[in-house]
Amino acid sequence: MSKIIYAVGLDADGHIYHKAYRKDPSEYEDKAIRHNAPLLEYIRRRAALLGGQGDEVEIHICVFSRRQSQWVDFAMSIENNTGLFFRDIQIIAEHLGAKLEKVLLADFYGGPHLPEGHSFDSAVNDPSGSDPNREHPAWCDDNSKLTILYPHLHKLAKENPTTTICYDALDDDEIILDKLSRYCAIHSSRMFPKIVKEVLFGEYKGQQVDTRRGFVSGGGIIDANYRETVLEMAGICRERVGMVDVDISEISIDACRHIHPDLLTKRQAFKFPVEPELGSAEAVIKKEPVASYFTNELGLFKAIFFQSRLNRVQPIEDDIRDESRPSAH
Repeated sequence: MSKIIYAVGLDADGHIYHKAYRKDPSEYEDKAIRHNAPLLEYIRRRAALLGGQGDEVEIHICVFSRRQSQWVDFAMSIENNTGLFFRDIQIIAEHLGAKLEKVLLADFYGGPHLPEGHSFDSAVNDPSGSDPNREHPAWCDDNSKLTILYPHLHKLAKENPTTTICYDALDDDEIILDKLSRYCAIHSSRMFPKIVKEVLFGEYKGQQVDTRRGFVSGGGIIDANYRETVLEMAGICRERVGMVDVDISEISIDACRHIHPDLLTKRQAFKFPVEPELGSAEAVIKKEPVASYFTNELGLFKAIFFQSRLNRVQPIEDDIRDESRPSAH
């Protein structure tokens, strides 16, 4: 029996907070649960299907909303008359018995000193941002959500490098789903880790989940440097539209339009743990047998080296946006 990580990215406005939710004046704590029964049942069925061969399925819930910081979550909850999404997504994860992934883009833009989950916890504990002792960093909005999806996949892969990963990117916005699914259909083999078996794009507005856009699979490295890669993506987008000097909190980028894998220089392949050689001091100290990730490490390194060479010469067939191609100059 093997293990599968099934991650679900949930959106807020128009998705968890769909029309029926917003029309309900009630303020009960589990309102997000009561109004999203079809979504919760979909997640349970999908998890059961993935584990149909007797595999263990571990559900993870991710913040796939553009509410990626305290101040945006608080402001949108007032503007759209909804709950606080970070609190509600906690309730949803607990209801499903799932692990909550607390990473937000605000963690990356706040600097390397901020641990992942810091911004989420700060927002939950200080939703109005009134506590002067808490740090609530600004961040750069991405209306395509590529810079949200990318770190989710690489974080999961880095923490579970030998586990199959399936991810459902769920949203209510047809434009976002169309753009993101088209981009990923071309670039997922290079942008997403090879152990990502499926990234499925589903549309949900309070009724059934529409999965007609299908899914893509990863084929690339696990980016150990995904935090810096996300910042690089934002920098490239800002440079492309001439807004390098504009404060990041005042602009919205479109990463699917401007980002091509060849432009990304910060990506760094995750190094798998290597089993100590027999007879070495480290192996002797470890009296219990060490489980090897691979039966043939030399063959693995040769394969990675060969694949890296293929990636450098792989022909590019990008018919979405010419702007995403690297400049010849």
